[in-house]
Amino acid sequence: MAEKLDGISRMALAKEQLQRFLSKLPYDAEVGLVAYGNRIPGCDSARLYHPIRRGSSFSVMGKLGNLIPAGSTPIASTIDIVGEHLLNEREETQILLISDGIESCDGDPIASLQRIKVRGKKFKLHVLGISLDARSEDEMRSLSLAGNGSYFSIREREDIAIAFQSFEQAKVKIETVVSSPKPSEPKIKIVSILPYSESNSYIVRYEYEGILSHQEYLAKLMVFPREKKSVLNQIPPSDLIQLEVQSLSESKGSGKIVLHLAKSIDSLAQMELWDMHGIPSRMAKSELNLLQNFQP
Repeated sequence: MAEKLDGISRMALAKEQLQRFLSKLPYDAEVGLVAYGNRIPGCDSARLYHPIRRGSSFSVMGKLGNLIPAGSTPIASTIDIVGEHLLNEREETQILLISDGIESCDGDPIASLQRIKVRGKKFKLHVLGISLDARSEDEMRSLSLAGNGSYFSIREREDIAIAFQSFEQAKVKIETVVSSPKPSEPKIKIVSILPYSESNSYIVRYEYEGILSHQEYLAKLMVFPREKKSVLNQIPPSDLIQLEVQSLSESKGSGKIVLHLAKSIDSLAQMELWDMHGIPSRMAKSELNLLQNFQP
């Protein structure tokens, strides 16, 4: 959920609206939290972060604040955990599933719902689909129908606020919140290449985005001779004309590197983003750009 809606990341927006909604619940409301992702790789990431308890709204709000986007989308196994730990046969539980993606772990969410129904547990599953394509929306809408709930299409900031307002008006008594964090891919791109004051000198500006939970990165600017570039083959390290590096202390941002070349030669520039947390590893690389005046 690291992508943005109206300039705010999906995760930040989901947290903001969830916390606002939870803060308005009656003091004795029963609330629980299950989430997947949250820095746990692979499909076995669904976890019970807070059991359903009376008067636990503010405790769940605190848990929400610590969620970080990462991982796959195991909706079916998440529903299984909800059925195992949060539902009962006496009272109907309202489940809120917030997701910007569909099942990605070969599970069958509707089959998981059917298993819960067979066990006699009472619930309604409401789905908030954030910026889903048409096919994904159809799948999530079918899931909400199978759960006897409602589907809300979230395209703008106001949409998610309206969805939570509908829950407030319904005076939901028992809440189960399922959060679906999904990250964007790490990336780095050259934004502009402009001449500097000296001959054969340039200012290269770039933007990057890494993993939210990591704060130590390295930006590498590499310059290659243009005639060595092959569409099919990588350029050997020995063909580097110049290499510049810059340390970064945030997971997302922008920067600039001043490049001084010894002589004028047709060259290509490319940047790489390296994660220096633990064993250094390359996370992303930019497209190749001609080392000449470039500004979109």
